[in-house]
Amino acid sequence: MTASPLHDRRDKMFRRARLGLMIAALAPATAFAALLGYKFNLWPAGVALDVLTLKITPVLAVLGVFGALYAATAALSERRYAGSLGLAAVLVSAITIGAFGWHYVLARDARGGGDVSTDAADSPYYPERIMAQRTESRAPPVPALVGAGGCEVSFLPTQVAPGVVAYALDKAGFDVPAVGVGGGSGSLITFWYNRTYDAVVRVRPGRTDVRVTARDFSHDRGEACRLAKKIVAGMTA
Repeated sequence: MTASPLHDRRDKMFRRARLGLMIAALAPATAFAALLGYKFNLWPAGVALDVLTLKITPVLAVLGVFGALYAATAALSERRYAGSLGLAAVLVSAITIGAFGWHYVLARDARGGGDVSTDAADSPYYPERIMAQRTESRAPPVPALVGAGGCEVSFLPTQVAPGVVAYALDKAGFDVPAVGVGGGSGSLITFWYNRTYDAVVRVRPGRTDVRVTARDFSHDRGEACRLAKKIVAGMTA
């Protein structure tokens, strides 16, 4: 007994939609595999982020657009049997392209160069505890004087209370081991690629300054600036 032409056509459209979904999913699957490999120490962060995620995955994302279109045409022909796969392919491709678009916007608008301070002339210094951690992690030396590097973040013209400093640092994601009348400091390790940032808040009569410095300047992409803004916002909330 042979299959009917209608059954063959439905099966063909289903297989087309499935193939298109698989192509659309290549980019996010590669990005996830890159992160997973880094988490399990299969390759360093440079390979996971610079090579697999930022070089190979964008190419696969463009290929995924064609895969989504391929699946969508099959879904339009046989909505009942291939519609869900076609819709899934389009959604996966759209989310992937949107995520990379968002990433490149952040990279384009990055400010601060990984070291942001609200006082360019007399930037806050990190305590010995953080400087020792930076030396142990082989982070580049912290310059004595820095500016905001184009980051639009300003000091607070008031003397902030220790509790407010602790709240702002904690809300921005930093661990806060100690805070006093002169300010506080802490460090943050990002979830995705364990990027570490140090922050210090200096409190003086009539003025409170913030400084955030990445331990890896090359992959900052404006995150130090965004974190400094979060801390300032937390102290003004």
